[in-house]
Amino acid sequence: IEGLELRDNLHVNDGSGIRVEGHGSHLEFRNNRIHEIRGKDAMGITVYGTDKARPVDYIVIDGNHIYNCDPAKSEALVLNGNVSHFEITNNVVHDVNNIGIDMIGGEVSTTGDGTKVARNGVCRGNKVYRCRSNYEDGYAAGIYVDGGHDIVVEDNIVTQCDLGIEIGAENKGTVAFNIAVRNNVIFHNDKAGLIFGGYEKSTGRVQLSTFSGNLCYQNNRHKEDHNGELWIQWASDNEVKNNTFIVNGSESPLAQISVGGEGNTLSDNHYYTDAGADDAFFLYKNHDVNGFAAWKTATKQESGSVFGPKEVKLPSVE
Repeated sequence: IEGLELRDNLHVNDGSGIRVEGHGSHLEFRNNRIHEIRGKDAMGITVYGTDKARPVDYIVIDGNHIYNCDPAKSEALVLNGNVSHFEITNNVVHDVNNIGIDMIGGEVSTTGDGTKVARNGVCRGNKVYRCRSNYEDGYAAGIYVDGGHDIVVEDNIVTQCDLGIEIGAENKGTVAFNIAVRNNVIFHNDKAGLIFGGYEKSTGRVQLSTFSGNLCYQNNRHKEDHNGELWIQWASDNEVKNNTFIVNGSESPLAQISVGGEGNTLSDNHYYTDAGADDAFFLYKNHDVNGFAAWKTATKQESGSVFGPKEVKLPSVE
């Protein structure tokens, strides 16, 4: 399906501009323009692998433009369930009322089997902006892996969303693993930049994943809810290395490690706030940590990490 404009579906209740259900192989969706899909669960492109025995696989979603849609409480571009070997590349997703791009596993309602998850894929070169949830407290990520595994998330730009890029596992017993998040630019999001881990003990976990080469810049636009350029939740055996975290002022944390997020390795990262190294603010297991040296002491991490100014060039998304 290539080069279509799909628009003005204004009274949706669980619908999509393009939707796949069941199983199938070698499907391509390229250079489509999808907008003004309005209502409830009014999505752009949706791939549901609902067959337990046979996946939807070898999928290409490339160069599409999705905007001005109402996906809440769902997602604008989503792969969910028994979906394997996919490419989500060079898409532009913006001005939607929940998550921009999502790769999901662990939802029993999709296949009847929570072990059938989005896997073996890449999410690369996408631009995602102004994806903000219109319900509860507003925690929509621009790009989200929820319970998937063996996925590369690289070279994306995410800005002006509730959260930047999140790797999580919402469903109990589900583990997101072997996720590589690298070389993304995450800036001017409202509440946090790069987030990984289950959001509480009773949900799933994130393990054996890597976060490297990412720039997280001033992701503290919301005046009352600052969670950090880096926010680690229930997660273990992951590596955070060679990233840059920059925040303005001393009221928002550069990084936060919540209870349940201690068993990870952080090293060779670059931190900066104009408040200075001694007044840099961090959170560790619900306790304030003031100063970069104190952060390294509290976490027993950050070998090779440094604090200091760094010139960055932010990309344009429009």
